[in-house]
Amino acid sequence: QITCTGAGGSVFSNIAHVTVIEPSATISANPTRVLTGGSSTISWALNDVHSCSIAKNGVVWRSNASASGSAIDTISTNTTYTMSGCTSNNGTVVPPQSVTVNVAPVFTEF
Repeated sequence: QITCTGAGGSVFSNIAHVTVIEPSATISANPTRVLTGGSSTISWALNDVHSCSIAKNGVVWRSNASASGSAIDTISTNTTYTMSGCTSNNGTVVPPQSVTVNVAPVFTEF
């Protein structure tokens, strides 16, 4: 808000609103628990961030993910997806984010 003061008194002028965009990168899975051989949809969202890499159990799964997106993956063992290497448009480094999809145990009756 700007206030101008002079011989005639004070006058309030226009109010300017500023929106600060917080760079962020998120990753999620749906569902997070499957039977062996089941599938999960891995989704990621980038806000004011350059491309990121997504690793699956430590091995690059998606390199240069540059926009929000998703992919269906078949799960055979507990699997952790980690998104890292994300840098905002102004150079801020976004902390790595992870999500784990667990394989449900199968019980056999005796």
